[in-house]
Amino acid sequence: MDGSPLTPEVVIDEARLVLRTLLRKDLFGERIRLKEVDEAIAKSLSIPFSDYCGFLNKQGYVRVDQLAGLIEMTAGGTSIAQGGEDPEFNARLARHFSRELTTGVSSRPARPDSHSGSDLSRTGRTNLSSLPAAVGGQDRDRPMLIMDDVIDRRYRREELIGTGTLGTVNCARHLALGCPVALKEIRSVFQFASYLRRDEIVQRLRATVEAHARLSHPGIVSFIDQNVDREHPYFVMTLARGGNLRARLQAEEGQRLAVPNAVRVLLQLTYALEYAHAQGVLHLGLKPENVLFDAQGNAMLADFGMSSITERRDGDDQTPVLVGGGAVGYMAPERLQPPRLPGMPAALSTASPAVDIYALGVLFYEMVTGRLPGRRSPLPSEAQPEIPRGFDDVFDRMTRDELTERYASMSDVLDGIYRAFPADDVFQPRTILLWSSDPRPPALPLAPALESTAGGTKAGSDDGSGGRSGDRSKTEIVSVTDARLRPKTEAVKSGAGPVRSDDTKADTERPKRRPPPPPPVRK
Repeated sequence: MDGSPLTPEVVIDEARLVLRTLLRKDLFGERIRLKEVDEAIAKSLSIPFSDYCGFLNKQGYVRVDQLAGLIEMTAGGTSIAQGGEDPEFNARLARHFSRELTTGVSSRPARPDSHSGSDLSRTGRTNLSSLPAAVGGQDRDRPMLIMDDVIDRRYRREELIGTGTLGTVNCARHLALGCPVALKEIRSVFQFASYLRRDEIVQRLRATVEAHARLSHPGIVSFIDQNVDREHPYFVMTLARGGNLRARLQAEEGQRLAVPNAVRVLLQLTYALEYAHAQGVLHLGLKPENVLFDAQGNAMLADFGMSSITERRDGDDQTPVLVGGGAVGYMAPERLQPPRLPGMPAALSTASPAVDIYALGVLFYEMVTGRLPGRRSPLPSEAQPEIPRGFDDVFDRMTRDELTERYASMSDVLDGIYRAFPADDVFQPRTILLWSSDPRPPALPLAPALESTAGGTKAGSDDGSGGRSGDRSKTEIVSVTDARLRPKTEAVKSGAGPVRSDDTKADTERPKRRPPPPPPVRK
């Protein structure tokens, strides 16, 4: 102990020394035991090794198995040990050991890089002064690929799922629950939308995420958590194990889906959008990358409203269109050349369900033909004979340039789909049915539905008989893998298991119990 001052630089150097030591396979082999590392490095540290180990484990630079007494490096820790620069690493160290640093002095032992006679361990092992700056032949200036594996002490970032124009999506693990989730970090938006202040982008991002998080529907990806106050804001969603629609199209011959599968996806997305519109939430950015699939192959929508975060709302019509974002081919004409309504910014005057209806029509055309529609493209039934000619009119009304000629609501789109396709194309084996609205609503609703921004109906509205008016089905179709389920004889209610067909009768069809007689009155 030489009583030298304890400074942030010393703590940083010692923490890096610990990480570099953990890479020494010639000392510890493949399985690194905590006791052996402590014996090897204790005399070279000002702060106990257990304290450094606790910090590194908490921040995700190492993983510690206390029961087995083992420690292993993570990708983030390896990068730091190999000379990677990480400002967050330094700042976190200073905050974590602030109490030790406030004293300014520590009984600090001789460092191996300043006292060549110091041994690494009590057993006379190799001196750390000979440890190379770059371990394993790696270049010291090699850029760091992963800065930190753990975010907010709650999620551990794992393999990369994909990258987009606004950020990256990783598979992550919820540390408290141990379950896999999807973690999306917003990185590029601040550079792209340089015409907006950072605090304005953050405010829009928070509002967009909160609006999406309020949506609860089988066809919409659920939000779990968010933090938009970080340098790179992030939000956490349920993990869609089935990938996205773009990947499925690319994997198919001709980059198109079989017509029955495409119709199924169309119905699932239409029901999801009908629900979201009834809650006053528009998507405004439909594209194959935002259509995800769960493990059973059911379609789910993600990223509601994300495309509107970078729009100008100051009266300037010249909002840049992010061509590389992949959504331009699905944009309604009014989004590309927005008409101005008096006293309203162009970006807001075009926000209506008709925007999502147009994009959904284009999306379905791509699913069944493998290409986007153009002015002279054949109609769906001409490009794909399996599609009934009756659907051509539905597609035409979904993708009209004039708003007054386009469908006004997703409910109208559903009516058109059910009229165009035979029942056998809609209700197929290997499916179960979900109620699209509750046939037995609770006496006290949990929350009132919000009106649609375009005057749509409220969620769960009906004609007084417990279901939607019109001649189309009252159920949503969701694919499952169990071929034993038969759609015409079994149903699955929201939040319930399979029930017999005779259990789905309305309350009005069941015999009511006679009320008990009144108690006798004593005179």
